[in-house]
Amino acid sequence: MSSRELLNGSGDDIVSVPVPKKYFPHVMQFIGNLMEAEISSPQTLHEPSEQRSPFGFAESGKEHPHFHINYDEAAFQRLRAILKNKAALTALDMTASKPNTPVYVADIMSATGASHGEVSAGMGALTKAIKKAYGIKHNNWDWPAPFHWDSEKQLAFYMMEPEVAKAWNASAS
Repeated sequence: MSSRELLNGSGDDIVSVPVPKKYFPHVMQFIGNLMEAEISSPQTLHEPSEQRSPFGFAESGKEHPHFHINYDEAAFQRLRAILKNKAALTALDMTASKPNTPVYVADIMSATGASHGEVSAGMGALTKAIKKAYGIKHNNWDWPAPFHWDSEKQLAFYMMEPEVAKAWNASAS
């Protein structure tokens, strides 16, 4: 039976859909919102492939939907108030000083005197600070300076877009 056939049922038909426990509260909230809005007519509903995510995420259909962060000056000031890790701050400063240019982990190590493990820990501190600053509960969100892999050099690097770099630099004042 297609979803269109299900939607064209009597309206009071009950269907059974397995839902992972971690999504159950969200599904129940969504159904409650539908009922509260009195959306009972099948003509007002869309095929699932056409429907936007009911939870406000930029993408649906993923285990952890994507959360977009608008990195502007105010957002970065909030992040700076939380983030104190030298390696993470240096990584952001270095990527912001050279937008669209790879900043290798080795460059961050040289600038900070930190080991590879300490830089990795710094990126973990950055992850925790971003989650705290923006109230994110999962790991699928925009990084200010995304991680990349240089397959030719076999080295990890970070790179920041010019608009994000401008906001990071402005947030320092």
